[in-house]
Amino acid sequence: WAQCGPSTASRCTQGVACAFSTQPWGGGAGQCYWPEDLNTDGTGANQHWKDWVTALATHSVNSSTAHIKYYEIWNEPNVSGFWQGTTAQLVRMAQDAACIIKGIGPGCTSNGIDPQALILTPAPALGGGAINTWLSGYLGAGGAQVTDVIAFHGYNGTNAEKITSLASTVRDGAMTTYNVTSKPMFDTEFSWGENVNFPDPDERASFVGRTMLLHWSAGISRVYWYAWETSGVMWSLS
Repeated sequence: WAQCGPSTASRCTQGVACAFSTQPWGGGAGQCYWPEDLNTDGTGANQHWKDWVTALATHSVNSSTAHIKYYEIWNEPNVSGFWQGTTAQLVRMAQDAACIIKGIGPGCTSNGIDPQALILTPAPALGGGAINTWLSGYLGAGGAQVTDVIAFHGYNGTNAEKITSLASTVRDGAMTTYNVTSKPMFDTEFSWGENVNFPDPDERASFVGRTMLLHWSAGISRVYWYAWETSGVMWSLS
């Protein structure tokens, strides 16, 4: 309802399908599009997003069991099935979220609902070069001003060792260019992909062990496995 309007009507008729939108657990036809009141150049009221972030952060600080510490602004923005909008829109969304949650950012006059929370960049994927290119555009367009953590998805197929070069590419590239090398790096989604890539449970166990050590040695503060307990053949250790 917050996305179906004159500038984005195609999503309402499945003009461009979003990833997994046809699955019962998917986010629906509009999940990879921008709020209707946010222009492609980042201007506009963006009130739908502001209202949602305000409600989410308020619920978080009032909850005794579900306090959110990290806010990752978007999932895989350089994959068309997850994002059909522009980098300017994501920068604006991050700036509005940072103002509401933390009380920081350009022109922000808010004290923030939860100033101790941390804002992550949207998490690009598709390898070190693609991640570095997207982050360069995002940080350079104003994203660096409201970023606490550099996030990415470090999938490298069955080659866990590639994470070292991926981290170096991003740190020596976008992070150095926009002076954010002091900020932590989180790999917020990682695994070997589908289980058919590693049908042997011993190979899976070996991959997990190497993954943790290699991320640590590459200076990546956190790695989040996707996913420990999913059913079926995708990404699961179970």
